[in-house]
This record gives sequence, structure tokens and C-alpha cells, in this order.
Amino acid sequence: MVVGCWAGIRQHGELVAVACEAWSAPTVGFMAGVAVAPDRRGQGLGATVCAFVLGELADQHGRVALLVDSWNTTAIRLYRGLGMTWRPIRSARHHGVPSLAPVRP
Repeated sequence: MVVGCWAGIRQHGELVAVACEAWSAPTVGFMAGVAVAPDRRGQGLGATVCAFVLGELADQHGRVALLVDSWNTTAIRLYRGLGMTWRPIRSARHHGVPSLAPVRP
């Protein structure tokens, strides 16, 4: 992942929430790396750090996007609350092509 910059929130010197810019294009900023310490969830920290990154990326690129798993309803609710729209995407694998396996030395 190519990262442009990270944003984070510290409480009492401990990093408790992060988000970053990743592989943006001229007309769309891409946010990734969103995480909140498990014992700090539910305090609005994810919303705060995401709102900051979204604002910065929107100012720079005009639009912002990210990827989120469809089962992650908590994250989807957070992003919708920040004004984003969730759109399902699909991926496919051709059954005639073998899947990739890790290369072991």
C-alpha cells in the first residue's frame, strides 16, 4: 500500500485511533488503514479521525473513497454518518485459472 500520510489520535500518550491516505488519484482521495484500539471503541474516535482524513482528502481531490467489507456494519454506519454512500462491489474469479498461493523459499 502506498501511503500519503497518517492521522492519529493519542490519549495519555497512547495511539488509540488511526486512518491514512492510500493510493489516491488526482480526482479521488482514497482512505484506508482505519483502526481504533479495541478498548477505546464506542467513544467516537473513529469518527473523529475519519472526519479529519475525509476533509483533508476532499479538499485535495474533490472526492473520497474507501473499501469496507459488507459484513462490517459498524464501519458502514460510521462512514454513512460522515456523509459517505455505501455501494456494493463484486469481484470474481475465473474457475479455469488456478488461485495464487504464497511462494515459500
